[in-house]
Amino acid sequence: MILSLFAATLLYFLPQIIAKGKRFLTRRTFALGLTYSVVTFLGQYCLYRSLDAFGKLGRIGMVYPAAIGICVVLFYVYSVVFLKEDFKGRTIMSVSGITAGIFLLAL
Repeated sequence: MILSLFAATLLYFLPQIIAKGKRFLTRRTFALGLTYSVVTFLGQYCLYRSLDAFGKLGRIGMVYPAAIGICVVLFYVYSVVFLKEDFKGRTIMSVSGITAGIFLLAL
């Protein structure tokens, strides 16, 4: 499954790579592509491992809401750290409430 995702992405970007030639493949492009590949691979690997593990326990419905909740929190952390957005109490409470609601849906 994961390899087919990477193959489809490669087929999508291959015409652009060929059209732009060497100008497209810079060190920065390669580093960003490698980073994206590693993060995507690890995310998919962990997701499917979680689905298998929770499937054995009969709680497979918890996996996707938990993954979404984690994504919400990590995007908020990214916004604060890299985008320098405000780190206010009401924002923390909002993100906490949204995340709690998502996790409560998983139960």
